[in-house]
Amino acid sequence: MVERRSTRFERHFDAPVLTDAASLRHEIAAHFAWLGDAVDDAQVVVTELFTNAVRHGAAPVTVLALPFDGGVQLRVCDGGRHFGDPGPDSRGLQLIDRLATQRGIEQSPEGKAVWANILARP
Repeated sequence: MVERRSTRFERHFDAPVLTDAASLRHEIAAHFAWLGDAVDDAQVVVTELFTNAVRHGAAPVTVLALPFDGGVQLRVCDGGRHFGDPGPDSRGLQLIDRLATQRGIEQSPEGKAVWANILARP
């Protein structure tokens, strides 16, 4: 198993826009390079989670990356309380399901968090 090698990552967006995803991709790649070949998967997953929060959720949006032994949990929280059923053209969640080992949704009075776990591939 790959050992956790970095600290948590957190970015908060009061007024998120889709173009913020580009900087997130670069920051995740730099912060979690130890994921090896899976760093590309992490970049795609964080982009999809963030894009969904901006398009379908509500501000504010917080992106967290929480390392664990052997991988990282990418978590995007937004102020929206509703998580709708994916439509037939919802390819983002299908892509996340192919790249992540687990995915989930947690709801709270403040909104919701959608997360996905990525395992390292050194």
